[in-house]
Amino acid sequence: DPEFFKVNAEQAGIFVTSYSDERWDKLGQQADKLSVEDRTGLVADAKALSASGYTSSTNFLKLISKLNNESSFVVWEQIVNSLFSLKTTWMFEPEEVNDALNEFTKELVADKAHGMGWEFNSSDSFATQRLKVEMFGAACAAKDTRTETAALEMFEKYIAGDKKAIPALIKPIVFNAVGRNGGVENYEKIYQIYLNPTSTDEKLAALRTLGRFSDPALIERTLGYLLDGSVLTQDIYIPMQGLRTHKEGVNALWTWLQNNWDEIVDRLPAELSMLGSVVTITTSGFASLEAIKEIKQFFSTRSTKGFDQSLAQSLDTITSKAQWVNRDREVVSQYLKDNGYYKN
Repeated sequence: DPEFFKVNAEQAGIFVTSYSDERWDKLGQQADKLSVEDRTGLVADAKALSASGYTSSTNFLKLISKLNNESSFVVWEQIVNSLFSLKTTWMFEPEEVNDALNEFTKELVADKAHGMGWEFNSSDSFATQRLKVEMFGAACAAKDTRTETAALEMFEKYIAGDKKAIPALIKPIVFNAVGRNGGVENYEKIYQIYLNPTSTDEKLAALRTLGRFSDPALIERTLGYLLDGSVLTQDIYIPMQGLRTHKEGVNALWTWLQNNWDEIVDRLPAELSMLGSVVTITTSGFASLEAIKEIKQFFSTRSTKGFDQSLAQSLDTITSKAQWVNRDREVVSQYLKDNGYYKN
């Protein structure tokens, strides 16, 4: 039947299938004919092909926009992760483009998130719980007012002493929402949780969240903790993970690495894999060819023994992102404009 076909049924083969623009469009409309494996695979393939230049990113955006009624958490995890990959690549693009990508995300996930809610019952199946977490997290990350407000309210109750106010499954998401919301008061509250946690998981979630604050003074404060003994040496990469989720943090991490290089190498000898991890986290957030030149220049006069592979992989990651955004900057912007995602 030429009206419907999908190559690599059940994603049984280890390869990626590229289709024509018309076929991508059709597959999005025919998702009800496909299995969970096929739907997940289509999303993964469309994103991989967009990132590598074999198809336009608009095919990826069009495909996932038609999957807003999806019921499987497996497919949703693939959608959210793939969209997150595009959004992190576009991080350094103008604010109105990033706002439009958030609007696109909200339209995709908000209704589902609101419909499922964020209360967890013992009667919820594993799949239902995973889906609630995925939807709530994606809606919060896209700054959906309703879920973000719910997260901040839960946090205030939690701080006031109600230790059951935040369901355990979404505690990191709630903390992240607080970090994105910003402010010195919120920072202090998260820092106190880090100092007096109820569990190791909570301690690490709070530590990661300290990096989510994008105010320059708070970024400097977080970076100060990395080498002054406030954070265990084996944990210094955790706040960095938070910092690399926003452009202010990506820039600050790179400056910090350059300014403190000798002390960092002293703390993390080359034979420890952690030095490679720190180099990767502090460099790979960029998405421009200019950044590659700057990074190469810095390391050209320094020994890269012990982390040369990590550095090479990081430069490959930046190159791939730079090529993706340079290639599809205009088409993504046009798609978002054409579909009404620009606020003004």
